[in-house]
Amino acid sequence: MNTGRQQSETGTQHAMNFAEIFLQGTTRVMDIQLAAVRTFFQYQARGAALFGAPDCSKIFDAGENGMSRLFEASAEKTLSYMRQAKETFAEMQSNLGQAIEQRVQEVSAQLQTGLEESSRIAEEGLEEGKRMSKATVGKRE
Repeated sequence: MNTGRQQSETGTQHAMNFAEIFLQGTTRVMDIQLAAVRTFFQYQARGAALFGAPDCSKIFDAGENGMSRLFEASAEKTLSYMRQAKETFAEMQSNLGQAIEQRVQEVSAQLQTGLEESSRIAEEGLEEGKRMSKATVGKRE
């Protein structure tokens, strides 16, 4: 049973590691895409400035790291929630396993007591049968 529990924990740990890598990778990809969009808009604003429009390319510099920090914070919070959920489920599984183990021990003890009582009653019945047969044999003689 321990081997199954260890395999389950190992599988859960692998899933958590995969989810963490996936979330971090997604955050990095979004950072790259946001940087590309920001750069694209800056070039478009500078291009428009060449044709006489006001240069508003600085607007896109203002939030340089804001979105990146937002995505990183969101990913970290999500990972934190996942870790807490994993720990909670592991604790629940452990508690449930202990409760089942305790109940099995109780049932086993009750079964053992019942078998001992049945054995005692059967022996008493056999002894009573022997006495009755001796008494019957003794009356015939």
